[in-house]
Amino acid sequence: MFPWLKLAGRWLEQAGFQPHRRVRVTVEHGKLIITAA
Repeated sequence: MFPWLKLAGRWLEQAGFQPHRRVRVTVEHGKLIITAA
């Protein structure tokens, strides 16, 4: 078993995330940073 996340909501589109587009996930100082690619 491993950790996983599923995010959904109109707020993602408002933040610049589009359906079926890639994202960049980085880890810095114990935080996940998710960026629209």
